[in-house]
Amino acid sequence: MKTVIALSVSDITTRLLALSALRHTLNSSRPPLLHADHRAALELVIHSSFAEICLRLSSLASDCAPGAADDDIMSITLDLPETAAAPLLRGILENATAMATLAEAYRGADTSLSTSYASEFTSLISLARRAITDATFAAAPPRIRPHFL
Repeated sequence: MKTVIALSVSDITTRLLALSALRHTLNSSRPPLLHADHRAALELVIHSSFAEICLRLSSLASDCAPGAADDDIMSITLDLPETAAAPLLRGILENATAMATLAEAYRGADTSLSTSYASEFTSLISLARRAITDATFAAAPPRIRPHFL
């Protein structure tokens, strides 16, 4: 069954600003706080990050729409069984998009922080791939046929 998973750019941007605020509150010596003035730049990077996710999941997706700069909705279409947990997968992809965006945002300002976000992004993409393939195999388990000599 074709399942469309849609992500909101504005929701991801709000999450990024909240994560930045929390990080800055806990350790203000780290890179500067991201704030609403950075929203337009973050939204462009969010679209780019989601396009990278589409490329990484292209073998499992039938369609992907990372959207243009002024689009708020990005989507990916996956062929999932009805038993698959699409909301869970949506959350994984939303977090992966946020982590890829933060990795890019901090690339020149704090290499350690950028690397940490990039590592989290890679883990989330692996988790998404596993969730998709596990759901697919659980719906249609392989048939084992004995072979007698």
